[in-house]
Amino acid sequence: MNEIDVLEKTKLELLSHSANMRNAAESQDWKLLSELQSNWQEKLESAIKVHANNIDVIGEQLIEDNSAIINCLKEGQKKLNADFSKNAHSTESIKKYLK
Repeated sequence: MNEIDVLEKTKLELLSHSANMRNAAESQDWKLLSELQSNWQEKLESAIKVHANNIDVIGEQLIEDNSAIINCLKEGQKKLNADFSKNAHSTESIKKYLK
């Protein structure tokens, strides 16, 4: 493989990995997202180290995916907080009833 092919393969791998993380977040598959994120930083840093500024052309898409992931995480946290509050309220109601 020549250098251009390696660069294109690397860009494709990064875009694919990023899209997989986004899909996991959007489907609220937190376990898969965690697994994918565990090696994301290393992949990205390695690609930047090898290909430097040639990776910049996919930066906008990577940022878009990251923003979508952050939004999904925020929504997931809101849902967890709402569920927790509802459960806490139910627990308090049961305690009052039992007294």
